[in-house]
Order: sequence, then structure tokens, then C-alpha cells
Amino acid sequence: MTSKRQGSGKGFKPSGQVKGAKPDGGTKADDILRALSLAPEIDRRRYLRKQNMPLTLYKFKSVNTEKPYILEDIMVSSRLYLSSPQSFNDLFDMKPHATVEGDLSTLLEKIVSQPAPSQRAKQDAMKRARAIWREQGPDGIAKEFRVQENIENLFANTGVFCFSAISAEASRITGPRNNLMWSHYGDSHRGVCLQFQVSKDSQILQRLVRVKYSDEYPTINWLSPTVEDECLLAATNKQASWSYEHEWRHIELYAARKYTQFNPRLLTGIIFGAKITAESVEEIDRILRLRAESGLPPLKTYYAQTDQASYNIRILRQST
Repeated sequence: MTSKRQGSGKGFKPSGQVKGAKPDGGTKADDILRALSLAPEIDRRRYLRKQNMPLTLYKFKSVNTEKPYILEDIMVSSRLYLSSPQSFNDLFDMKPHATVEGDLSTLLEKIVSQPAPSQRAKQDAMKRARAIWREQGPDGIAKEFRVQENIENLFANTGVFCFSAISAEASRITGPRNNLMWSHYGDSHRGVCLQFQVSKDSQILQRLVRVKYSDEYPTINWLSPTVEDECLLAATNKQASWSYEHEWRHIELYAARKYTQFNPRLLTGIIFGAKITAESVEEIDRILRLRAESGLPPLKTYYAQTDQASYNIRILRQST
């Protein structure tokens, strides 16, 4: 039985991309990324538009003077902290339902592919699996091999960094103009929004995937030969009520609670929230000085402002 694929998993998949490695060990996507890195920036922007990839990514953050390293990590050290889904504010995010769908031969192939302390241990596992399958069927296998627990552990150890993007369908109320994002992730407009320009370094596309919003709960078939791919698809599925986030994610398997470096050129701007305090502005100025002392490219600075005649948020360039 073929399991239904959930989520979108739509990230850097160029038109005509062939799945799998080439004879030289690379992929067509690797070749395109290399070509993009050598192309003029205007060509990279054209390519992103053609592929429906975001030109700019945004990260809303609070300004915590008691934990200055949080913003320093991004703005000075040029690294992103990959969170475990266990820390997410959405109770259902990246917690798919695990099933056992297939026949006995598929199950035995699965056991053969799993690591074991010895060949004898693997043979014993296959013998036990045959007996459980005959007596209890797939439900017994799911319990014996702790299928749900194993899937949950895989997700718990997956590292994720979440971005927001501008939606072409609602560009005036998404990205840095997203009122809810400021309220929920930007410390109720007292924080900042960091701006990453994707065209500055296309390598960020390598692990970037778009989140799909659906009320259909994601399911993972433990017996699927592409179970890790299905997990990645499930990792990009969120309940429809979260669609206002317009989220893209950097995802790395087995990298939870670790850091990943990015090219300092990616971070191009910072937007101050409409209610940011003088203390927070002073803290950001301190971090910007550290960035300058490190020889990193300067950031464009903006501030958010509410429109007095509508529900819109305006983004204004800070005068120098």
C-alpha cells in the first residue's frame, strides 16, 4: 500500500531536477547552486522569481538584554540556532501520526535495513516480527518496535530555523508588515525584524523548504522505503490556522539544538518595531557596533510605523 504524502516539502527543486545523485556524487541541484553562486545577483533574483522562491526572508525577534547572545549569534557570529520541534509553540507542529502499512515481506526488509548489534540479534528480531505479525498484525508490530516513539525521536532531533516571507497574494500585509507576526514573535512590536536577502548567497536554498497549511493531519508510514523523505514532507505541514505566518524553514536532520553558519552577506537589514523601547534601541546599537568591529557588511535600518487611517504597517528607512 502506498502511503499518502503529506505537507509540501517544496524547497529548492529546480525545474527538470532529477532526484538522486549523479555519477560524480553530486546532484543537479548542486550544479545549479554552484552556477548561481557565480552568476550576477540580478540573474539570481530572476531565477528565484521563476522558481517561486522568496527573494527575502524575515525573522522576528525580541530584544533580550539579559540574553544578548541570542541576537549577537545572528547579527555578529552569522549563525542560526536550530531549534528542536519540542520547543515549538504549536502543540501539533512536526508531530505526525505513525502507521505500519505494508505486508510481511516489506516488514522483514525494514528490519534487515535497521542497525543491529549482531547478525544473531537481527535474525532474532525477524523471527519475533514474523510471530507478532501472524498473531497481532500491524498494530502489534507498531507496539513492539515503538514506531510512534521512533518517529517522534526523529523529529525531536531535527533542527529547524523558521523564517517568514512576503506572500505575492497579500504582499502589503505579509513579511515585515505582518501585524500578527510582530505581535506573536516580535515581542508585541517591541522587538525587531531581521531581513535576509536570499539573492546575496543562494546556498541558503539548499535546505530551505516552504510550509504548507492544511487541516489534514500528517501521517508517516514506518514501512515506507522513503520514510525520511516523508518525515521531511510532514515537517512542512502545519494547521491551516497558522497560515498567516507564510513560513519557510531551514531543516537539518539530527541537528536539533545546534548551530549552522550562514554567509554574513545574507543579513542585509533590521527593522525596529513600532513600540521598541529606548533601552532596546541602545542594545541594538551596541550589537551593530560589534558587527562593524568584526568587519561585517553594514545593515540597512528601518522602523515600523502604524498607518493612522488603516490596519496597515508602514516600513520606513531610517535616515542617516
